[in-house]
Amino acid sequence: MGSGELKKTLQQQISNLGLNHKVRIQEFVSHDKIPNIMHEHHIFCLPSITSSCGDEEGIPNVLKEAQATGMPVVSTYHSGIPHLIKDGKNGFLIAEKDTIQLTQKLINIIEHPEIWQSMGQWGRKHIEEHFDKFKQAKKLEEIYSDIIKRKGK
Repeated sequence: MGSGELKKTLQQQISNLGLNHKVRIQEFVSHDKIPNIMHEHHIFCLPSITSSCGDEEGIPNVLKEAQATGMPVVSTYHSGIPHLIKDGKNGFLIAEKDTIQLTQKLINIIEHPEIWQSMGQWGRKHIEEHFDKFKQAKKLEEIYSDIIKRKGK
């Protein structure tokens, strides 16, 4: 969130585009306050890219958190993100660095609020089924039990 080295550049770009009344850079927020902030919004966007040295981020937890609130999301075909976001079901995926497609998807989702609820519900259900920590712990426990049983034979 908004205290990095590009803050001044981005703030200037926002101003140059006449978007000061519509865009703000969020200052640092502690993790415990993020769910409340997410519940105040309708759409979540996180375009990820592979770094110049080839590093990728896996599945960003913030995308899981956004879906858990019932928001549709817009992100990129990057690393593990397509395992989380099913294009057209709980949000939209675009190619990395494709700002035109990102803009088109955001405009589309903003202009069609009638899809927010179904996308949000699908995303919430997907998170509950595949990323619930208790269900994941149970699956891991079953794997370990199976390994122990096989070693005992």
